[in-house]
Amino acid sequence: MRKSILCYTMIIILCVETILAGFCVNANAATKYAKSGVNKYGDKWKYNEKSSTLVISPSKTKAKKKNNKAFKHWTTHAKNIEYKDGVTRLSTIFPFELDFGSGNVRNLKIPGSIKTIDEDAFEMCQSLSKVKLGDGVEYIGNGAFGTLFSSEFKSIKLPKSVKYIGSEAFRFCKLETIDIPDSVEFIGPEAFRDCQHLKSVKLPDRITAIRSLTFAGDKILENCVIPESVHSIECGAFMGTAMEEVVIPRNVEVLGSVVNG
Repeated sequence: MRKSILCYTMIIILCVETILAGFCVNANAATKYAKSGVNKYGDKWKYNEKSSTLVISPSKTKAKKKNNKAFKHWTTHAKNIEYKDGVTRLSTIFPFELDFGSGNVRNLKIPGSIKTIDEDAFEMCQSLSKVKLGDGVEYIGNGAFGTLFSSEFKSIKLPKSVKYIGSEAFRFCKLETIDIPDSVEFIGPEAFRDCQHLKSVKLPDRITAIRSLTFAGDKILENCVIPESVHSIECGAFMGTAMEEVVIPRNVEVLGSVVNG
């Protein structure tokens, strides 16, 4: 008797789950997202489905109603995302309620009016291949472009306004070249760790330290030009690279185990 009751109970549960699942599928299929509106920061946005392009523009008036749900939907579907000059902040909510990560974005354009690329802003955007940063961007946060395994993301040109590159900012990228401007004053630990396609790099004249594991695991990195401004090279900075020797500037006062950790 107990087995029969249990059996009937299980059948009822399965039936209810099936009905609810069907309802959810129909509800999702019926959902139609707006293709323009205002995001949580009050910036206007518009999505062009034909070109798969999302454009974010500054708004001169404060909107009362903000359809951020639709905006978030299109950020994960758009292949091209462009912020217009005048927008002052990105619209990311990383790590779990993110607008971009793991989405379809391939081409990204950020103007100089946005000073800060937030921490983990575009981490794990696996389709990202081209990034254009405008002159005026100053701060690249920790992990901002980390874990990008796209084989097309081979290079990035940082504007001369950039001063700060955070920890793990480009870790696990397939960068082959990177242009680090002399405006950069700080490069965080592991910033370029495990960039296994990076062959050479020239460090800016304003940095005073090469942090721990900055280039660790860059298997084919053969050459790194270290400026005289560097006073400290921390442990494992070039561990696991192809560098056979490191030319240490005469001003270096603190020296860790540079290559072998």
